[in-house]
Amino acid sequence: MSDRPDIHGERLTREDFEQLPIERLAGITGLTPPPADATEEDVAAWREKAFHSYELDLENRAEWGTAAQATEPPEADGDA
Repeated sequence: MSDRPDIHGERLTREDFEQLPIERLAGITGLTPPPADATEEDVAAWREKAFHSYELDLENRAEWGTAAQATEPPEADGDA
C-alpha cells in the first residue's frame, strides 16, 4: 500500500475506521452509510468495506495521481 497521506494530510488506520463516526467515514469514502437500524455486525462489515475502499483509493492515487476523470484536455494551440 502507498505511504502517501490522505488529501487532508492525514493517513487513517484500520483503528480509525473502527472508531470514527460513520458519517465522517462515509464522507471520506463516498460509501452510503448503513441504515440507522443496522446490526452491530452490519456496521462492522460496513466499516471493513469502507477501510478497503479507502486503501484502494490511496493505492490508485499513488499509481495514477490526482487527475480528474471527467475533464476535457486543454485545447492544443494551432493543431487542427
